[in-house]
Amino acid sequence: MRWCIIKLRHVLTVILFVSIFSGCISEHNPYETSTVIPTATKMVEEQAYASASASIYLESSAENITIYVPVFLDEKKSALKLYENPTITGSVKTSLIDTEHGKALKIVRSGFGNYVFNWNEVPGKDTGRFVRWIENIGYTQPGEKLDITKTDDGTTIKVSGRMTFSGTNTLIVRLNEENILDFYNMEDNRINQKWVGTDLFFAKEENGGLNIYTGNNEINIKESHGKLKEDKQISDEFFSRFTISMSNYTSPEHFIDMPYYEYDSDIDAWVYSDSEVEKFSIDFSLDPKNSIDRIVLSVMTKDGRVHLRKGWQVVKLSIGKIAWD
Repeated sequence: MRWCIIKLRHVLTVILFVSIFSGCISEHNPYETSTVIPTATKMVEEQAYASASASIYLESSAENITIYVPVFLDEKKSALKLYENPTITGSVKTSLIDTEHGKALKIVRSGFGNYVFNWNEVPGKDTGRFVRWIENIGYTQPGEKLDITKTDDGTTIKVSGRMTFSGTNTLIVRLNEENILDFYNMEDNRINQKWVGTDLFFAKEENGGLNIYTGNNEINIKESHGKLKEDKQISDEFFSRFTISMSNYTSPEHFIDMPYYEYDSDIDAWVYSDSEVEKFSIDFSLDPKNSIDRIVLSVMTKDGRVHLRKGWQVVKLSIGKIAWD
């Protein structure tokens, strides 16, 4: 008990010092802020800030792509400011626009994606690029001695050496009929894509050769919304502040205590694409950072990564709870 009292006094002393130093003591509200705080304390508070985040993933072998996707809206029905400056993987440009179905994030990709290597030059002058590529996707460690050969018909590259994820010492990279790269082990069994990452690798004929590109792009946004009091009602109020454009999503009133059967339902969201997109997904997340209830609201593409056809279409989303430790 003595230890607890001493610690409590220390805490009260720190709080009093901060309040005096800042010149005022603010009233209680859902957001806990202080004008002056020690650096170490500030770092802890920043990690506990409530946040709204979203991510968009797409894979396509099309040269040019334009898609419109739903966005998070705040209580004023405005898109979150971080949509104006998202974190992007790959060469795409984004902008916020108004559409016939509501506000959207416009995503434009020009070109085939990121160049990886020239298929015709392996083995050959692009062997170094090829080796760095299989190192990056986790098939071998830097400096490993590899034997790289190609079949007479030019459709298959065989790599022998000590591999890491394939479960065998042989990797086979094969061009399929659609000029997409498939991966096999020495028994000629196709390797699950999780072992080679989630990228789409495809070939395009250019200047008499086959250039390999990766056709995936990812857009992420995350916006902090202050440090909330760890209170169930405050967390539910945070969840209810946001909606999703171009969809029939409605904000739950009492999400933390909501029974599973009430929130386990599909959501319809409009998405537009001017090209075929082999794989597409979108995820939304709201985290009040309540360490007592530890619940995150998640809305994501229902069937994982889905195929987009040309034109406007409805994509099914599902809502769920994520508990964190």
